[in-house]
Amino acid sequence: MKIIRQHFSTIDSTNDYGLRNAHLFDAENVTLITADRQEKGRGRGSRVWFSPENKNIYASFCFFLPDNRKDVGNLSQLLAVSVCEVLLKWGLQPIVKWPNDILISNKKIAGVLCEIKHLGANYCIVDGVGINVNMSKEEMENLDKPATSVREEVRMIIDQAQLLDDLQLQFIIDLQGFIKDGFRPFFDSFSRFVRPFLKKEIQFHESRRIWKGIFHSLNDDGSLNLQLPSGEICRFYAGDILF
Repeated sequence: MKIIRQHFSTIDSTNDYGLRNAHLFDAENVTLITADRQEKGRGRGSRVWFSPENKNIYASFCFFLPDNRKDVGNLSQLLAVSVCEVLLKWGLQPIVKWPNDILISNKKIAGVLCEIKHLGANYCIVDGVGINVNMSKEEMENLDKPATSVREEVRMIIDQAQLLDDLQLQFIIDLQGFIKDGFRPFFDSFSRFVRPFLKKEIQFHESRRIWKGIFHSLNDDGSLNLQLPSGEICRFYAGDILF
């Protein structure tokens, strides 16, 4: 399995491009869509992803898996683990705000958006990531949530190409492991990055409802157990922890 790179100076969204052109991609390899700037970058829940030119990584890994696999929902968490492993190597201490937002010191540094398109007997997976790389503190002040960048954390301008190269290498290794053995080998790493939220009181948004309780535990499929004030434990496969 190799990576076939398609790069654009400007694009609407790397994920949107991947979904539109899935039928053209090499089904045996990974197509990596990158851009210097996104005009309509988006995160989960149709949130806008601020995408200034030549400041950050905007990338979508596009690949195919048989449509009988039951674990494709873990692919956003797999990419979150890959990003965290790379940031660790760059001297940072990332954590994951379940299910796949990546934080440094409770400020968002990266986010993952995984989308799926059914083509014949396969799924085309479009696993997108945005990483704040060289944005300054001033540029992030007007974002809707507290944010940081690799530059702000290490106090130096970052070689974006090298960071992306590191991520490509990490993700292709992780993806090959996932294809062979599923998510289970990555569960311990995912749990380690989520651990700071465990046993904490949280507010949780799911299905147009706000839940309150304690982040009780993770299941080995990556789902979240929320302990309600009544003591009941509810299992969630999607949703957002609210600040």
